[in-house]
Amino acid sequence: MIMVLTRYAAVTAFGLCSALAFAMPAAGQGLGQTAVTVPLQDLASSDSFGERAGRLWSDLFGGFGFGTGSFIQRHGTVTQPQAELRKDFAWLMDIAGYKLKQIESAVGIIPTLGMTFGQARELTEADRDYVERQLSRHAQAHVGPMAIIQRTIVRAVLDASEIGGFGVDRVEVEFFPLPKVKFALAPVDAPLSAEAARIMRAIDRLNARLQTMPPHQQGFDLAPPRASSALRPVMLTP
Repeated sequence: MIMVLTRYAAVTAFGLCSALAFAMPAAGQGLGQTAVTVPLQDLASSDSFGERAGRLWSDLFGGFGFGTGSFIQRHGTVTQPQAELRKDFAWLMDIAGYKLKQIESAVGIIPTLGMTFGQARELTEADRDYVERQLSRHAQAHVGPMAIIQRTIVRAVLDASEIGGFGVDRVEVEFFPLPKVKFALAPVDAPLSAEAARIMRAIDRLNARLQTMPPHQQGFDLAPPRASSALRPVMLTP
């Protein structure tokens, strides 16, 4: 009996809810329709392809530590591992003997990003050992794909500088659209330029002329200083 009453109450409640659901639209039509505005979610950005491509290379550019990417500018926060990773590449190239000279970037249908490093000093064997140790430590601390690319570039610079008779004068690194590294090799004993050769010939002629001149014409004919006369004691009489 109790179960039958429970089922009857449930059916009655369901019927009341259905009646209210059908009655409310009818009442709304009698009183006049009311439009309820529901806020839409944020629509997708209408940026052009060039702007999206610009943000892409900007994020990649910021990842190598030569500026702040658009992602970081939008969010305003940088985690400690990201900050360390961005400045590591410049530091690795610095200990390898190369300083940043220029940055080339372009925003278009296909954006480009490249950097040029110039040789600041030549590495000794001790310097090479130090760089190898730092690369090993860097590999233990950073295992991401960006860090692997950084270490690969630095090791390629070290290998290219070991070519006999040549030195790596300039390193061009391109990250986008296709990553690649270009080396400008210059002979260690490179011939002098025309202007430098002319100056060296003039210096040689001047040295030859000075060697053929007699000493008195070279400014070495100074008379020796005269010896001072000996002092004599003076007797004072009252």
